Amino acid sequence: MIHASASPPFPESSLSPIMATWNVVGEIANVGGVTSIVQLSLQVILAVNSYASSVAGAETARMSLHNELTSINKILNQIFFLAQHSSPDTSTPENDSSPLDSALKECEKALQDLRDWIPENKRRSLFGAKLAWPFKEADIMKAVVRLERCKSTLSLTISGALLSDMKELKALTKEIHVYAKTEAANIKQASEVEYLLHPLLKRNHYLYFDTSHSAFAPSSTVDMAMVPEERLQMPATTPTITSMRIIHDAIPEWPIDLDFDSDAPITVGDVLRMIHSSLHLQISHSNWALLTQSEETEIARAYTARYRSIPSSAELEASEGVKRVDYLMGKHIFKGLVKAPDADGVCHWKMITSR
Repeated sequence: MIHASASPPFPESSLSPIMATWNVVGEIANVGGVTSIVQLSLQVILAVNSYASSVAGAETARMSLHNELTSINKILNQIFFLAQHSSPDTSTPENDSSPLDSALKECEKALQDLRDWIPENKRRSLFGAKLAWPFKEADIMKAVVRLERCKSTLSLTISGALLSDMKELKALTKEIHVYAKTEAANIKQASEVEYLLHPLLKRNHYLYFDTSHSAFAPSSTVDMAMVPEERLQMPATTPTITSMRIIHDAIPEWPIDLDFDSDAPITVGDVLRMIHSSLHLQISHSNWALLTQSEETEIARAYTARYRSIPSSAELEASEGVKRVDYLMGKHIFKGLVKAPDADGVCHWKMITSR
């Protein structure tokens, strides 16, 4: 009997995820061979289940092992079904070393090692008192990793995703690694860049922009003249960006996204116009239904104040109903943007408004 304190027989072996179609019956990839492995997996599952819950930490490892064994058992049953429907005439000496054959042999070896590692008295105590799980968490996790490799290889082998040869597979793998590395570097670089906002978009006193007005009219606080178009055409940030997301704490469910499928940088005007047009979208009945009674009262008050603020167009504004800007509850004067944590490679900014 092998004691629980003994070193587990889990070598640091690895399996290459080789892809192949199901078109051979190899040395072990046949009904009889697969059946024996299926039975072996069931024996190990029963042995693992024969233990009672143990000290904290080890129980998690035991359940991880149980889950991996169950997953492999399901895959083996799929292979058993395919083996039943494979023609033995397709078997050749060259096919005996097929990826599927190799994967099954490795899986069988891993399961056999596990069965041998479990003390004999455990396997015979299914109907007796259960002893506590005696194995160390680190040792069991080595087994879990090995089983995960077996499961991955078996799954890929029967998936039918065929690459004609290992050269093509290596080239694809290299390409994926290069792409992933490049994307990771780009994301890291983007997160480390410090973006400087155009002065008109910062928290300052140079711009007066009432987002509640139906007309888009950003003006200077110096002379209240409209901001010249040439200033609105300036890049919104330095360095420039081609996509950004703006959020407001009062309406997080309605982020404002700027992504024009163009390499042209986002401008100050793009930001202000998108804020204005987004805030002037009408809400739906389902949006209104989510409000509390107090929120309904405050938003209705903001709606009334907004359409009455310009008597000449009050009737038209009232007919358009409640808009997103009314959810700001009177705090509709744009006060600038501040940087927010980025996500998904997109620059995030928080919009500040006041009365």
